[in-house]
Amino acid sequence: MNLELKEIKLRQTYQAINVKMSTPGDSLNHLYNDVINSVNSEQFPNVLAEILKVPLNSPFPTKGISKIEKNYAVKLEKESYFSADLNCYWSSIAGIISRIIKGRIGGYSQEASEILQTSFFESHEAYSSFKEASKEFDDVYNEFIVFEKAKMLGLIYISLIKYTSSI
Repeated sequence: MNLELKEIKLRQTYQAINVKMSTPGDSLNHLYNDVINSVNSEQFPNVLAEILKVPLNSPFPTKGISKIEKNYAVKLEKESYFSADLNCYWSSIAGIISRIIKGRIGGYSQEASEILQTSFFESHEAYSSFKEASKEFDDVYNEFIVFEKAKMLGLIYISLIKYTSSI
């Protein structure tokens, strides 16, 4: 029995010597280095930081849009899809911004640039009659402002990419 205890102690000592210490700090260092490398590889970190500040995840302003549709029912055509058109327009902007954030805008930059350059009222002329009246509806107007800011930052980012690739 004495021999067995010595063998067990020897095995434990051998295992303790050969175990590599892996602390939580080691795994956090690896993650930290990955984050630093991805930030350092970003071409335009200031513009991307501004893009990340834009709150594109707020709820769709259904109450304001319902009020617009109700108040302007006479000006809107019977087959009007104002809510759907606005949702589609904002979704396309959010999708482009998402591609920029994920770093997957490269091959899509020309198309994205064209989408970001057209305004909602240019692409949907039927709604241009109440362009100014949208300021009366705070939630809808605030969302317009947020998405216009996102559009401008997206255009700046794409323009910078195009400019650096042409040099």
